[in-house]
Amino acid sequence: MSAKFNVTYGIKEFQIEITREGNLSFLDYDIEYDLALREFGEEKTAAVRLVDKLDEEPIYFITTYLNIPHRNMIYLAADWAERVLWIFENEHPKDKRPKNAIQAARDFVDGKIDEEKLNTAWERAKRAELKADVAASSANTDQMARTGKMLSKGAMWAVAEAAGAATAVARGTLFGVVAARAKYAVDAYYREPYGRIKSIPAHDELSWQIRRFVDCMEAVQAGEDWPDLKATE
Repeated sequence: MSAKFNVTYGIKEFQIEITREGNLSFLDYDIEYDLALREFGEEKTAAVRLVDKLDEEPIYFITTYLNIPHRNMIYLAADWAERVLWIFENEHPKDKRPKNAIQAARDFVDGKIDEEKLNTAWERAKRAELKADVAASSANTDQMARTGKMLSKGAMWAVAEAAGAATAVARGTLFGVVAARAKYAVDAYYREPYGRIKSIPAHDELSWQIRRFVDCMEAVQAGEDWPDLKATE
């Protein structure tokens, strides 16, 4: 799978192609260096430095340099947030504020709700985030033996913030925050007390975020509908 993107770097613009091969456990994306170098001409060092950013900080690269249509950014942010929503709802199954905020972001870009309702959903998600943040802070004051509780509460805070950030994307800000908080939520949820880690879930989540990005942008560029979450494995 692959998708082509226009990139802005300083006053330069050029196109790169991001390719994903198969179902990978981590990142393995091939960038067309030659095209980037040709576009930059003599400024090869700058081009290589930019392309390296995709390998080192893929989400930062995507949110900073790729010229992504705003509608696609909103849908992608909602997908990233929804992916980790289960962490919050396992603990608070009746609290639908984060879930409603994610849906509000999608509904706003589709013209189903106005900005007032979007703002209301954002404010409610922020209150859910504050509640989870207070719980995480309280857990943080306990003894080290209760670190697991702190991490679990911190994960729920991150999910709630990711949901709120998804609505903020619809308002034009915080695109990268969604991915960062979703990744943090998974990492915190799967950590054990004293920092022991059961697996490498944060790496897996980052990998999924990039796969989702490529899958969705490829579909958009092919004139297809936005793929269901289950389409990205």
